[in-house]
Amino acid sequence: MGRWLWSSLAALIAILGIAFSVMNFQQVSLAIGIGTLTLPLGVLVLLALLAGAVIAGLLLWAAVILPLRFRLRALEKTHAPDLQVR
Repeated sequence: MGRWLWSSLAALIAILGIAFSVMNFQQVSLAIGIGTLTLPLGVLVLLALLAGAVIAGLLLWAAVILPLRFRLRALEKTHAPDLQVR
């Protein structure tokens, strides 16, 4: 049931993204310091959303997940004798 739900949600988001891109086809220019990018507005917005999600994921990994892994590894080393099967 869970896999079907996530697949349906992913398909719905993809369809909405495609529809958004088709409705916003005007060309816009974005100055990025070293040059200018000219893309359709829908594509530019979707790329900005994707970049934001990737940056947020990297920050989450660096600020939360990685320190918790280090902490778990340290706890496993200190409590390893307690976990042995007798």
